[in-house]
Amino acid sequence: MAAPDFILKLREKIGHDPLWIPAVRGVVVNDAGHILLGQRSDNGRWALISGLLEPGEHPGPGLVREIFEETAVVAETERMVSVGVSGPVTFPNGDVCDFLDIVFRCRHVSGEPRVNDDESLAVGWFPPDGLPDIRPKDREASTRRSSPEDQCITSPDRWPTGQGRRNPQDCGVPASCACPAGHGLRRPAGSVSGRVKPARRRRP
Repeated sequence: MAAPDFILKLREKIGHDPLWIPAVRGVVVNDAGHILLGQRSDNGRWALISGLLEPGEHPGPGLVREIFEETAVVAETERMVSVGVSGPVTFPNGDVCDFLDIVFRCRHVSGEPRVNDDESLAVGWFPPDGLPDIRPKDREASTRRSSPEDQCITSPDRWPTGQGRRNPQDCGVPASCACPAGHGLRRPAGSVSGRVKPARRRRP
């Protein structure tokens, strides 16, 4: 999928220089306590639902938008779980990015999970004690979902300067940014400033 226009325009101005990109992940929990995961189409691994924020988009509504776009599940954010940084990441074309990683615990509101775009091969609910092979960061975030409500973890997890190229698929980069400078942020029909109105979506 094509990179978002706003990133392409920035790259025209700054070339391969480091670009700071805000990203969000969601630990979506249903009434049974199960966690929503998607199997990424870029590397086949299961992961928390994640994505990049559009310019001026608030993290909460942005995550709700990403969850619906990818899984057809309507969710709402309950609280922030952690804030960290992933990067610097060097993509094969030379682009360098740092990602602000904001994680929310979310509540399932409605909708049955299904593959809703081309970023996932499969989506589904998993019990906390039966999660598939997911990245350590996603497993840690899933564990933190039950931390005290007044506790938000801020993690200084930046890689040491000078470590150079990292594989974007292994370093916390959202599926929507699996190719250089991101791919495929699309505002769904019926959304306003990132706030999704699922009722206007037609299901096959």
